[in-house]
Amino acid sequence: MFRKILVPLDGSSTGEQAVPIAAAIAKLVSAAVRLAHVYRPHLPEEICTGVPCDMDRWKQMRSYLAQQAAKLRALGVPTETALLNGPVVDTLAQHAATVKADLVVMTTHGAGPLRRVNLGSTADALVRRLDIPTLLVRSATAGTAATIAHPRHLLVPLDGSPEAEAALATAVVFAQALGGARFTLLWVVNPTALCDVAPSGTAIPFRYEDVHDRLRQSADMYLDRVAKPYLDRGLDVRTQVHDHPDPAAGILEAVHDLGCDLVVMGTHSRSGFARLLRGSTTRAVVGQADGPVLLQPTAHSSCPKGPHAHPRSPAHGRPDAPRGDGA
Repeated sequence: MFRKILVPLDGSSTGEQAVPIAAAIAKLVSAAVRLAHVYRPHLPEEICTGVPCDMDRWKQMRSYLAQQAAKLRALGVPTETALLNGPVVDTLAQHAATVKADLVVMTTHGAGPLRRVNLGSTADALVRRLDIPTLLVRSATAGTAATIAHPRHLLVPLDGSPEAEAALATAVVFAQALGGARFTLLWVVNPTALCDVAPSGTAIPFRYEDVHDRLRQSADMYLDRVAKPYLDRGLDVRTQVHDHPDPAAGILEAVHDLGCDLVVMGTHSRSGFARLLRGSTTRAVVGQADGPVLLQPTAHSSCPKGPHAHPRSPAHGRPDAPRGDGA
């Protein structure tokens, strides 16, 4: 259950679109919201010393956070603010741990230090540093706060890794906290992966169709096994094996075809997006999905493996100017 939701703000109107989403979730689960902004030095002496010197700007950002907080308090959402100073990623990660936040909500394509979250370094580094789920929402869809706060159909791509299976557990907690939803567990099979099983000109002692069918059957068995504990608990869980040469495109295609309104994916807490579905897949999904994506960082665990033990699974192509100021 979520008790404290952290919303990093960069001062942009795009970043602010995460605020009503966090508020809608907070009201559903009786959580508090904490709005945080990391002051960015711009004067030469600030850059050299790391100590804020432009007190007018510092006060302006405090006022900005207070205005945003007042909007949430008017809705009955307990809200705190924090004006922080230091490197953006390290400072936000440390603050999340200090205040014991259990969910981060932020929009992509902001105009400040969190801009281009789908492509780049700040979000990737922040997700790596966090040990809690992060809900990323594209700015184009951020206005539908009520819809995002009430997901009805969650898609959880699985690849047999502990990271992906941990994301399923998070998806269940998230959906149950927000009123329940349907789940679809997805495995993407790459139908072209078998083309490089043997060198060119070498006789392949099996039929492509037979091996492809065997891969799909193996994936079906794995998904059924993962789904069973949740079905036994009475949850609405479906499974789907989808053919596509590009895992990210296959996931996005399934989102569209199945009408899913939230994708939940796992990452490794110390290697960012690079551990799930061959690295670029999570980034591609975050960058191209029209709807929100919930990322769950996980450490190494002994979760059961998927239907392919080889690390290159054929199913995927072979996932007063203090340092900080709280209010």
